[in-house]
Amino acid sequence: MSFIRLPYFILIKTLCLAAVCSFPAIAAVTVSPTAITLTTGQSKTFAASVKSVKWLVNNVASGNSTVGTIDANGNYLPPKTVPSPNVVKVTAVNSANAADTASASVTLQNPVPAISTLSLSQVNTKLSFVLTVTGTAFLPQAAVTFSDGTPLTITAQSSTQITVTGATQTAGGGSIQVAVTNPGSGATTSTSKTLKVAAPVTISVYPPAATLRAGAARTFTPTVGNALVKTVTWSLSATNPATNQPTAAPAFVGTIDAQGNYLTPAVIGVAAVTVTATSVADPTQSATSLITLQNALPVITAVTSPVIAGNVTLTVTGTGFAPSATVTGGGTGWAVTWLSPTRLTATGAVSPPVGGVITVKVSNPNPGGSVSAPFIVIVNNAGTQVTYNDARRFLEQATWGPTPQDIAHLQNIGIPAWLTEQFNMPPSQ
Repeated sequence: MSFIRLPYFILIKTLCLAAVCSFPAIAAVTVSPTAITLTTGQSKTFAASVKSVKWLVNNVASGNSTVGTIDANGNYLPPKTVPSPNVVKVTAVNSANAADTASASVTLQNPVPAISTLSLSQVNTKLSFVLTVTGTAFLPQAAVTFSDGTPLTITAQSSTQITVTGATQTAGGGSIQVAVTNPGSGATTSTSKTLKVAAPVTISVYPPAATLRAGAARTFTPTVGNALVKTVTWSLSATNPATNQPTAAPAFVGTIDAQGNYLTPAVIGVAAVTVTATSVADPTQSATSLITLQNALPVITAVTSPVIAGNVTLTVTGTGFAPSATVTGGGTGWAVTWLSPTRLTATGAVSPPVGGVITVKVSNPNPGGSVSAPFIVIVNNAGTQVTYNDARRFLEQATWGPTPQDIAHLQNIGIPAWLTEQFNMPPSQ
């Protein structure tokens, strides 16, 4: 009996066919997770079902700085900047069989920005504003968006703050949702913050009109509505009667401080002054008050006294003297030289008056014409024996009380002659 020698593998195959035998299939490699979304700065470890694999990112062994990198243990680190397109493929290749591969899809996104605060809690409709948004993870190309589509211009930007300007058309009483978006193929948007919208700013001034005399003061009060900032700036204006041109010179209009305390000029040079309050929140909004100016009430505090009868020049001091003020002495008008609101001189002729005194008055003309209270001036004759004050004091001590005629008589004759007259008078009952 003879045998045919067959190759070993043919023999095995023949025997297996004869015995109807089979071999177990080799398992294919798998990767988990199969899909994931990552933001720049995050990382993820992928696992392969086969012990020994080689890792690729977008078919690049170990990846690179553009699509991200992966190490031998499957630790994937996204790139610093999201690529375009923003979906990359992580692949595990079976080291025992290069044809055996499995992949996972990675969607890359920018970091999610977060808003912490807004510099404004409200804006006014159609009014320009400056808004600073503070938060975290703002990329250099990040943009602030308004839910009403208001166009915004960035004026300053960093990783934690973005300042924008704009003007919303949303009606007062509404609100706007503010968000920050990190753009690009992996765009992300923050949660929103609410910004209220107020109606246009309103402003008024109290009192709306006033009449004040020279040197007087008045406080004006502003009321600002629909604005968080209630402060105003104050200004004064008038028309110069000499040039018929606007003027803000303090000599014409007076002064006003930041609190609305207004002081009229000491001397009236214009008929009226306009006080204007302008809103700081909205400089296009202002309100006015019209002040009608009048001359001051003249008050005399001192006059040259005593004087000798004849041509006399008096120095009058006090307050509120208008440049065109007039002076009367003893009932007649005197020539006046105005020196200041507190000082003037008056020249006139004085006859020896009964009682040895005259009254002096200062009158201011219109607007607001007025006359001072009278001021007494002692007038002595050239040959007077006793001064008015001495005569009055003596008679107050020697009699039951003098009349003006008694004082004048004593001045003229002197105390010795007056005593002689008294001694020669018959006794009364």
